Amino acid sequence: MTTLTRKLLATGIFLLGFTLICLPSAGLLYGFSWLLSFAVSVNFQSWVTHVVLWALAAVWTIYTLNTREGGELASKVITMKP
Repeated sequence: MTTLTRKLLATGIFLLGFTLICLPSAGLLYGFSWLLSFAVSVNFQSWVTHVVLWALAAVWTIYTLNTREGGELASKVITMKP
């Protein structure tokens, strides 16, 4: 296995894991956006809407992991200790 293949595989695994961690915040953002669409026009058929929502979910997740409680939770999940 070449170095480039390992780096691409590691990047893919990291992105998949981070996407799974972002799912709860993305779900909440999609729910809030859906409720907001009753008041203002939100175009869910545009790819820009989905990119913005996923970017906000990633930022929200990174912010949450940088808090004390988020760091403790992340360390428990990574080490698999209760």
